[in-house]
Amino acid sequence: MLRAWGMEPHVTSWRLLQQWGSGNRIARALTLRFAALLFVGAAVMALTLGGEASLAGLPVDWRLLAFGVAFGTSVGVAFGVAKGAFGVAEALAEGVAFGGTLGVAFGVAFGVAFGVAFGAAVVVAFGVAKGIVDGVVVGSIDGVIVVVVGGVVAVLIVVVGVSVDHDVDGIVGGIVAIVLVGVGGIILGVVVGGLTAQFRIPFYVLEAAWTLLSRAISHRAPSRQPWIARMLPFRHHDIIHFPLPGLQEILVQTAAHHPTLARTLIDEAASTIAQKDPARRALVELQARSLERAARNRLWARVVALDLDFIPLPRDLPPGSPLLRFRDAARDLFAASETRDHLRRRRTLEAARAQIVSFRTVVLGSRRPDPLDLRLAATAALWNDIMHDALHALSDDEKKHPQIPRIFETGNPLAPEAHGGLFKGRADIIRLLDHDLADDRRVPLVIVGQRRMGKSSLLRMLPARLGTGTQVLSLDFQQLGGQPLALRKEPHRWVAKAMVAARPDLPESPDSEAWTDTLQWLRDVQGHLRGERWLVAIDEAEGLQEGIAAGWASSDFLSFLRAAGDSLTSIRFLLLCARPLHRIGRAWTDKLISAVERRISYLSTDEAEDLLRKPMEGFPDIYPPGGVEAIVLATAGQPFLIQFVGDALVRDLNTSGRLHAEPRDIERALDRALHDSPLFRELWAQWGTDEQHILRSLADGASVDTADSTLRSALRALEDEEIVTARDGKPEVAVPLFARWIRTKA
Repeated sequence: MLRAWGMEPHVTSWRLLQQWGSGNRIARALTLRFAALLFVGAAVMALTLGGEASLAGLPVDWRLLAFGVAFGTSVGVAFGVAKGAFGVAEALAEGVAFGGTLGVAFGVAFGVAFGVAFGAAVVVAFGVAKGIVDGVVVGSIDGVIVVVVGGVVAVLIVVVGVSVDHDVDGIVGGIVAIVLVGVGGIILGVVVGGLTAQFRIPFYVLEAAWTLLSRAISHRAPSRQPWIARMLPFRHHDIIHFPLPGLQEILVQTAAHHPTLARTLIDEAASTIAQKDPARRALVELQARSLERAARNRLWARVVALDLDFIPLPRDLPPGSPLLRFRDAARDLFAASETRDHLRRRRTLEAARAQIVSFRTVVLGSRRPDPLDLRLAATAALWNDIMHDALHALSDDEKKHPQIPRIFETGNPLAPEAHGGLFKGRADIIRLLDHDLADDRRVPLVIVGQRRMGKSSLLRMLPARLGTGTQVLSLDFQQLGGQPLALRKEPHRWVAKAMVAARPDLPESPDSEAWTDTLQWLRDVQGHLRGERWLVAIDEAEGLQEGIAAGWASSDFLSFLRAAGDSLTSIRFLLLCARPLHRIGRAWTDKLISAVERRISYLSTDEAEDLLRKPMEGFPDIYPPGGVEAIVLATAGQPFLIQFVGDALVRDLNTSGRLHAEPRDIERALDRALHDSPLFRELWAQWGTDEQHILRSLADGASVDTADSTLRSALRALEDEEIVTARDGKPEVAVPLFARWIRTKA
């Protein structure tokens, strides 16, 4: 730090004085402080010595003692500083001699007590002064040597005084008292003077008082805050050893009117010795206040972006930061503010409230919470109150303006926690899967079904339906093309890495191109599972075929699946495909010839009607007579279409403010599915010319020439995938609404 101010690290007292007039601020400040400390230390030393002498039975003249302290210290300081340029040895010798001479003279003239007090005060004060300047500032031990030598000389001075002014019989007792007085005075002087100088206690008192005064001015006159900021002690030097009282409040008060200045002050305080804690506490307080202000003003979008004063950017936050919990809650609160649907609004509000309540519970239950966590617990209470009021207002709105819950989900796979009531049927296929997992054949399992038939939803429901004995790990091979080259070429490495990510206690997976190494690793992993069953489910498995066709993947992964099915007992693989294996590619049937295929199909009539009438508990009866049956017939129980039509119907009724549909509303909802649903375009695009020709013919009510082997093969493919079904022995498009789309859109 001294070099930063233009000073050498081993500067002497004389150099300090030389730099006094050179404009060096720290040199002047240190010299003044040491001079003041010298007088304080000398006074303490003299009082201590005088008190000990009095206890030893020696006469003490306190007036002369005070005079001796003042005079001897002044002369000793002047003499020691003036002679400091001649080196440590000369300063030591002359300082001791000078103080000793004065001590002898005054001792003879005024008695033993004053001689002890004055001699010790002058010599020890000179030593302390030299020690402060050279020892504390420079880091040398010269001052300690002067103090010790000065104490010894003080003892000799008093011996002379006793021998001159008293009889010989009192010398022995005098020496004992002198030794006690000298040693005690030296120890006290060194400790008090050293600590006082080291920690700059007298000046800290002034700096603390100035900071407290600045806090009061800042509170009463915010316009003076820039001036106050310039005069804060820690900004002028960084050797304050204790936190300044009131600094935290000054930083917080400044932020209210001058946030940029407050950031600067916090940064500077954080880089000092003792003001780090006040700066951190101020920053914590300001972050909490920013979140509270945002909540009161309903600035949820800004919280989501963390676009608030004193809040770090998302990339600068550690993963476990509590600020991220508030950001997640703000996402739900923003979604609640953007929707007019009562059900979605309630769900998002409750999700946000669960986040905040969970955070507050964890913090209050922690034995030693982080200061930021502890302060944000109060902020969480404010957020919780705001969300409670929002839920109460929502309840009033629901009573005044009742709505039909928009429960039907038309975009994403169903989630157990949010859409459990929408998942209907599929009990048969879940039973088959459970049976196949326990089967001794240990072959790969395959679920085949059209797109948007509910395969991904089934996959999400499996953990709850199969129980805790089966760990389900899901991978989506539709994302395979976006993986690093090594994982794209050898997907078995992706499987292994995903397993380790799900269970970090497993052995590290091999980084090898050979799938046999991964298979051996899986055999070893089975020993760590302790009877637990693993199901590795690969959704959109035909994504691998795209890589094979494009040349960035090979069919070796299929060999890996077959070998895993043959050799693993507690780790099984499940493939979910939109097409049967033989329609994906020849390699699939060749290498997975023993795979067990299960089909996920249309809902039964009862399951489809249950989905429409009871998508959730308490769902109202909104359908006209025959309305449910009309929807089930038009969609053939296709789950996505049922939900699409149901959602369109609910949306229309809520828009018009009605709670019950009419037949024309059912027809309008079916038309919406016909024109807006992406399903039909997807189904049509996946077939070739021959299949599309057959679908057009069947949609128009015409027959198919089965004598043509090509058309007969195409018809069989459409029947295998349940696009076409036989009714009364005659092939028809399975979904009447799809046939209608073919007639009008294809």
